[in-house]
Amino acid sequence: GDEITYLITVTNSANLTITDITVTDELTGDEWTIASLAPGASKEFTATYTVTQADIEAGSVTNTATATGTDPNGGEPGGRGSVTTEELANVRYEFTQGMGQMWTKGSGVTADFEVTRYPDDDPCFELFTGIEIDGTAVDESMYRAEEGCVELYLSADYMQTLAVGRHTIRANFEDGFADTYFFVKEAAPSGRVVTGDGANIGGWVVSMIGSAGAVAGVGAAALKRRKKEDEE
Repeated sequence: GDEITYLITVTNSANLTITDITVTDELTGDEWTIASLAPGASKEFTATYTVTQADIEAGSVTNTATATGTDPNGGEPGGRGSVTTEELANVRYEFTQGMGQMWTKGSGVTADFEVTRYPDDDPCFELFTGIEIDGTAVDESMYRAEEGCVELYLSADYMQTLAVGRHTIRANFEDGFADTYFFVKEAAPSGRVVTGDGANIGGWVVSMIGSAGAVAGVGAAALKRRKKEDEE
């Protein structure tokens, strides 16, 4: 006949907003819904249970509440898009190739990236939903995605449309996302000497100065020989 009051706290410990959350207390039979929970947000509920003779004979009362929600890409509860906050808290996506790369205007090559899923990257490609550049979704015709975990190749035509400067890229998945950045730089003016590494410019200048000195030395030696011949 005694009553036990439970305080149930639902916390979104993932890195994306979860919607259509259903909270169920199996012991009391109570059920609640939450429209959405942003990352780090919490919602509290209370439930009351009356102790029975069977509970007394068992020596204890165990109560487990569960919360299940839907990812922001539209997965239905119970389907492939249905995830729990505990599952999401343990999933992490990360760019492992292409971070900070420099793409030059006029180049005919793709901009290449790779994303890995931790702790398990086996379902990674199946969970991939698309990419965004600077917060805007990129049409699938503008890039190619391949397995391993997800390899991304942005077409040269698309890259040419981007302004010179720094850009962010986000790879979206049904259970998370990964962010990194890259740069687009202006092509060198026609006729300008371009080196692969700016650090080589100093060596090139020194080399040119050394060559000029050598030419001047040869000229001075020839002039000295001619003057000696005239004197003889």
